[in-house]
Amino acid sequence: MYSPRQKLLWFAFSTRVMVLVLQAVTNFIIPDHVANVFVSPEDANLRRTWGDAAVDTLLGGLKRWDAQYFIHIAQYGYTYENCLAFFPFFPLVVRYVSYGLNSVVGSFLNIHSSILISATVINLIMFIKSADILHRLSLRILRSESKAYKSVVLYCVNPASIFFSAPYSETLFAFMSFYTMLKCTENETLRFANIDIVSGLPAGFSMITRSNGSYIQNHYWDVGLFKYYRLKQIPNFLLASPILFLIMYHCMSYIKNNPKLCFTLGIRSNFGYTNKVPYRQKQYSKSFGANDPSFFVYIVHMIFLCIFCIMFVHIQVSTRLLASASPVLYWIGSYKMNVGPTPTSDQNTINEHFRRIGIGKRIPSHHLSIANLEGVDNMYSKWKTFIISRWMPDFQSRLIQYYFLGYFLIGTVLFSNFYPWT
Repeated sequence: MYSPRQKLLWFAFSTRVMVLVLQAVTNFIIPDHVANVFVSPEDANLRRTWGDAAVDTLLGGLKRWDAQYFIHIAQYGYTYENCLAFFPFFPLVVRYVSYGLNSVVGSFLNIHSSILISATVINLIMFIKSADILHRLSLRILRSESKAYKSVVLYCVNPASIFFSAPYSETLFAFMSFYTMLKCTENETLRFANIDIVSGLPAGFSMITRSNGSYIQNHYWDVGLFKYYRLKQIPNFLLASPILFLIMYHCMSYIKNNPKLCFTLGIRSNFGYTNKVPYRQKQYSKSFGANDPSFFVYIVHMIFLCIFCIMFVHIQVSTRLLASASPVLYWIGSYKMNVGPTPTSDQNTINEHFRRIGIGKRIPSHHLSIANLEGVDNMYSKWKTFIISRWMPDFQSRLIQYYFLGYFLIGTVLFSNFYPWT
């Protein structure tokens, strides 16, 4: 039986394998859509071997949309002005990893294939690490093993999953963002002039990983205040509406349920900060984050991002931006998903199981809480979790389940064949 952390790490790995297999199969079966967008020009002098053909067959579905820019920058640098919209940290990491890889496999793979493999492997490792960091962060903020566990499971099948495997900066950005948030919750950190250096480093790296400003986007993609509000963009607004509605509704509910906290900007009358305010959960309150001051800064951050998306960006990008920049989406889902019981999640069944395998009468609480959620059978599987194997008992929980899994599957299929997606 796996511990909750082991279970989450294996599930994170399993979902990345699912994405890679699904994109390879659908890219092979379905003809690519002619999107008439930027495609990195091929170097005529670059030799191609059977190994390069194999890599293109297996991973070619990942080289779509903005992935072309990241691959181009990693291979050639900033040769075109429009490439400046994509910040350098991710392509630089990919470039130097691919140099090391190419020094080993250069006899049968060219540099382009090495870059594609390197980007895929980096995102695979960073995704697993970001899932682990999100679990630790969620435990501290939610103070519930069950809710933290559900949050990470939802992250592993998030609606923008294909962008966390393709050569995009989303995974690296998510890792840096979650790690910064985690370090900010720790009391003992390395400080210089009252600046937290440990959390400052990943925050700084995240700033050179993903951009959302930068004249370039305005000039080449017509990004600006309400510029995307056109009739022909209605399908894209519909595509982004689930995540925007889900987040804004529950963030506004948090403000409604915590007016005093929000009106004082999370600061007490004696100017102490909210993380020093004792937490007293009201028994009757079931709303997301109700009466919990530790949520405040995350709610403000997420509302700002949502408003920015609604007003400025190409609206369909909201899904991957919000899914990688904040844990709030997953925390909302963990609160609102009611996972029904199974025969193997009965308390007596679990107690008997632990006694039978020799752990004894003293059952580890972190094992017990997740075994109650998943059932004993799922805890022996690397990939099977409640989001895949369980029938949700209420309509709201099923909607969240269908939204995450539906976007996970449909997005991978569409993206890998150059069809528009988030």
